[in-house]
Amino acid sequence: MTGAMRSFFFFALEPRYYYDGTQGTLLLPIPEMLRGDFSNVVAVNGGYAPRAVAEKFALQTQVRDATLYNQYTVSGQQFSRITLAASASYPVFPNNVIPQNMLDPTSVSLLQYVPKAGEYFLDGGNLRNYVIPSFIKNLEKRMTLRLDHQLADSRRSRTR
Repeated sequence: MTGAMRSFFFFALEPRYYYDGTQGTLLLPIPEMLRGDFSNVVAVNGGYAPRAVAEKFALQTQVRDATLYNQYTVSGQQFSRITLAASASYPVFPNNVIPQNMLDPTSVSLLQYVPKAGEYFLDGGNLRNYVIPSFIKNLEKRMTLRLDHQLADSRRSRTR
């Protein structure tokens, strides 16, 4: 072995800059629903909407019943599940409105952080009222380092 060409060194820097944007859509509850008032609300694909809005967008084929059934009795601050007989059904909330004493005060106070519903529109045939824009920015840089060294004719060391 002469000593020449015993070491090899390699370094590479590969930047990858990636930008992309997408958007999603949702059907958020209207303020009345957040207060427990589901009167004049119907179920449509993806959520619940006022009957007038479903009719305005001609979604009669999607409209389903949105009757709310009460499965609990309230005793002070405690909820107890109603036990039903074999052929019985849960009672309906009067006018499809959940009483205020059944709404948790902590949950009600957290509703201020829920995004507000906007104007209604159709997205792929489904009723929506909120757009979620998202933007992805990736500034990835990959570094590769390799070192090969021949210690003797039959001994080599490699690091990567």
